[in-house]
Parts: sequence; structure tokens; C-alpha cells
Amino acid sequence: MQVVREYAHKEHGSIGRIVLETDASVIKLNGKPIPEGSMEYLLTFALQAFQDAYAGAKNKDEAQSGFDKRFQRVLEGKIGVREGGGVTEEVRIARRVMRLVYKTKLDKDAWQVFVDLPEGEQNAKLDDLLVKNEAKMKPLVAEALEEARKERERKAKLGKGFDLDI
Repeated sequence: MQVVREYAHKEHGSIGRIVLETDASVIKLNGKPIPEGSMEYLLTFALQAFQDAYAGAKNKDEAQSGFDKRFQRVLEGKIGVREGGGVTEEVRIARRVMRLVYKTKLDKDAWQVFVDLPEGEQNAKLDDLLVKNEAKMKPLVAEALEEARKERERKAKLGKGFDLDI
């Protein structure tokens, strides 16, 4: 099976073309084989990921760069792979809070540029912002950490002392 998709930005023109090929003869959903037309539909929809990479581009170069980066990450097997794992809960939460604050400070296009960065680059930017804004961010991070602690306590208590008929 072959699915071909042409990519074009509404303002910046042609971006690229992808030919997705598979020799898969069967794809199952919940254990049930689906017809070839449904397979093609799902594969075509999967290619939407490349269009999303340039949707908010301000110019042709930015659109092309977003598309090319996404394409390269897929080829390298790095798409969907989380970078920077193994950090503490405090770092994860601090980054999450900083991300939320940072998003409110950027316009839609600048935010799209940020989210199109590889996760490691996003984390480095968030870490830099956290250092620069440590005093301002400290209370927000402390509050989020406390919320996470309370949530762990709630989950730990869930079901304790509860007689469940199974």
C-alpha cells in the first residue's frame, strides 16, 4: 500500500511531498481486521503530523524548517521519544509550571516555534527561564509541588479501609 501526501502552506506555498509505503496486509482495531480503505485513511491521517509542524509558520523558511525537522525526527526514530528523562519530580513540576507561564507570554506563532523544538531544547529553554526568574517562580513551583504531594496522598488513601466486593 502506498499513501502520497503533498504539503503546502496556505501562505507560503509548497513545503514537501511524502510517500508512505507499507507491506502490511492487515491492520486490526481491537482485534478486528479493517478494510484497505480504512487502512489508507488511518495512514493518511498519520501524515497530518507533518502538516502540524509548519502550521503556524510566519514565512516560507520557518515552514520548511518545521517540516524538515519533523521529517528528520521521524526518520531517526526520535519522534515521540522523550528527552531529558531521569529528572526529579521537582524539576518536572518546575518545568511544567514554567511552560504554562511562558505560554502566556508568547503569541501563537512564537509558541509554535517553541513547541516545534526537540524536547531537550525546550527543557533547556525552560531551565534557563527558571534560573532567570527563580524568585518569581519559587512560590508557583512550591504550590505545584504541594498539590502533587496532596494528590499522591489522596491516591495512597484511595481504597484503604474500603470493603470492595469483587
